[in-house]
Amino acid sequence: MGLLPFLGAGHTHQSGAYREQVQGGLSFLLRSMNAKKGQPGDLRERGGTSGTMYSQGLATIALCEAYGMTQDKALESPAQTALNYLAEAQFADGGWPNEATKRGDTSVLSWVLMALKTGGMADLNVSEASFQGASRFLDSVQSNGGATYGDQGPERRGRVATATTAIGLLSRMHLGWKRDNEALQRGVQALATKRGPATDDLYYNYYATQVLWHYGGSLWEKWNQQMRQHLITSQNQSGHPKGSWSPVGVYPVDKQGGRHYCTSLTTLILEVYYRVAPIYHDRATDGLAP
Repeated sequence: MGLLPFLGAGHTHQSGAYREQVQGGLSFLLRSMNAKKGQPGDLRERGGTSGTMYSQGLATIALCEAYGMTQDKALESPAQTALNYLAEAQFADGGWPNEATKRGDTSVLSWVLMALKTGGMADLNVSEASFQGASRFLDSVQSNGGATYGDQGPERRGRVATATTAIGLLSRMHLGWKRDNEALQRGVQALATKRGPATDDLYYNYYATQVLWHYGGSLWEKWNQQMRQHLITSQNQSGHPKGSWSPVGVYPVDKQGGRHYCTSLTTLILEVYYRVAPIYHDRATDGLAP
């Protein structure tokens, strides 16, 4: 995850003020892949608490993004092999496994889907069947006609369902839902008006910000103002942690990932203006950062 904000800001292992750091991160990923015998493309974290398929998705995004930005041939085969691993790991129901439950999971799917989309944008080979399967899985965890989503089924409620709803809606956008889709409109309206940006749920903010960014219009403009203000004012301003964001969430992953996780994810939120191209081109200039 730590590589993604560097890449999002335009830094690669070939250019930019942080090319040495990016090179170090990419080298680590390549060493990790080569160290695993008998499983080509395996980048899963061993013994991690956050679920190893999350690691696979994140690492594949980084490799594909770095290759797409530089066309470095040394990254082409590893990136493609990582994508192939994801395609082969997909369950029959279209999801990808959460290592804790051994079941398909909406949150895991989102990172894998972003890896597949990034690979496609880099002109690597990605199977259309993977996207079709992802759509089937989302059908199985949706409720309210596709306006809300659970994690491993449609029955989840409360705060977790709010985060997985943002994840599900973003995934639907990536899979081809149009801006005028009625379920999408209801889901976006609920995210923007019933809850809005959260002060204690970074994971939700990460996904919901992308949903509102792609959707655009007045809902995005209001969300953007509130979210940006919250993130800027909550950044550490002094001492050793200056420039970082501290874990404040109610979910264990915030504390498990610590300052590194929270700072990386928050930076990705703030990079949305230039890191993420709007899916709906008719709103490409709405509410840009000043």
